[in-house]
Parts: sequence; structure tokens; C-alpha cells
Amino acid sequence: MKNNLKLKRILSSLIDFVIMLLLFLFVGFIYSCIFIENNQDYQNNVVEMNNILSSSGLYKQEKDQLVDIDSNYDQHISEFYQMKYDGEHTFPYVDKLDYYTSYEDAKDKSGLFNKVNDVYYPLIDKEDSEFINFYKRELYKAQISLYNYTNYKNLDKEVNRVLKIGGYVSIVSSNLIVYFIMPFILKKDRTIGDLIFKLKLVSQDGNKPSFAQLIIRFIAWMMIDILMSTWLLLIPITINIIICLCDKKSRGIADLLAVTMLQEDLDEKKRRWFSAFRW
Repeated sequence: MKNNLKLKRILSSLIDFVIMLLLFLFVGFIYSCIFIENNQDYQNNVVEMNNILSSSGLYKQEKDQLVDIDSNYDQHISEFYQMKYDGEHTFPYVDKLDYYTSYEDAKDKSGLFNKVNDVYYPLIDKEDSEFINFYKRELYKAQISLYNYTNYKNLDKEVNRVLKIGGYVSIVSSNLIVYFIMPFILKKDRTIGDLIFKLKLVSQDGNKPSFAQLIIRFIAWMMIDILMSTWLLLIPITINIIICLCDKKSRGIADLLAVTMLQEDLDEKKRRWFSAFRW
């Protein structure tokens, strides 16, 4: 019986997760249509960001998107560090290890060039792969310097703010519908997955859970299984699954905090589908 309950809970959770995922994608699509595609400020910021990247010489246009340059590295990188982004200042050289002080210093210490009258000539006895690796490292450093450019950072911050809001709206609303609103619409405080596998949510004493318990259970689910798992690489939800499988009553962290549990609805009989709703 206990193993049967665990299996039913797993299958029920999978169904609810699929429904939640579909709702997440649907809400995300609606948000994108309203607040991204028709948001002129957002679109202007994206265009301005692309203009900054394109004018830097560190990227090239390819099939409607910007990609890293793959030729004439030395020319583009040298010109980038000579650019004046506000009419006065040039882009600073970025080296996280503080080993090199400038692009020229990196070439001096690379052992790949011979410097004559401030002009760098590639050594002919070096492999092409050595030069490519050197230029790609220096290209990456130049791009980091570009990303730290104040105007670009401000634009990027605004664009990401809109995207993050959309992500949170999609996550919260989809989970709210599946794990909070549907249990209020359906009888016995259960989700669609619970309904399919004839499970019901009860308090630890076997009675109907209170409204406060439902609130606590949902908030705990959202914070631990969804938001914290998003931030911590799914570690919290993995721990919760292990706890649920090990617990004799198949309770997860949210159930333990809300003092609730799922159990098989032994009184469930065949009935018309609409009898599962509260009305």
C-alpha cells in the first residue's frame, strides 16, 4: 500500500509538472507578445546594445545575429583599444590575473611576435594554432572590457530586468494555477494529477486541511522546490524528492511544514468527471 502510494504520488507529480511546464510556456509567450515584442523601450535598448557590439569591431553580422570575429584579429583588437567611447576615454585592458597591463604587453610576453619600431611581426616558426589561441584569449578580454562599458551595462540591466520579470511571472502564475487555484476548484484540495490517481490532501489527523495549511504548503513549495531550486541548480528539489521517498507517509518538505499529507482516496467511486469540481 505504501509503495503504491509513493508510485501514485510520483506519477501524479509528473502530470502536474507537465501541466505546469505547458502553462509556464504559455504565460511566457503571452508576456513576450505584450511586454517584449510590443515594448518599444525594450526593443530600442536591444538595438542600441547591438549597435555598441557591432561598432566595437569585435563582432560580425551573420544570419541576423552577431557572432565573434574569426579573422583579422590583431587589426580589430588593436582598433578597439584605440577607440574613444565618449570622445575622451579608451576602453581599459582587462586581465583578471593582472599579469598583462595592455594588449601590447600581452604580445610582448607571448613569445609569438618580434617587435621592430613599435610594429609587431609574427614569428614564422610558430604554429597557427598558437596565434589563434592567443588572439581568442585577447578577444575575450576585449569583450569583457566592452561589457563593462557603462552605457552597455545600463542597457543590459534594463533588458535583463524585463526578461527576469517575465520569467518570475511565468513561474509564479503557472505554479499558482496548478498547485493552489486548482486544489480550490477541485474537491478534496487536490491537483489534476491527484485527481487522476485518486489522491487527496488531508491534515496529519486525517481531516480536511485548513486554509492556512494550504497557504503554508504552497509557499513552501514555491520557495523550496521552485525558486530555490532555480537558484541552486535543482539541489533543493532533489533533497525534497529523497525526503518524500524515505518518509513513511510520502511527505515532502512542504507537507512537513504545513502538517499535511497525501493519501489514497479509498472512498472514490466512479462518477461523472464534473463531480470532481466543487460546484
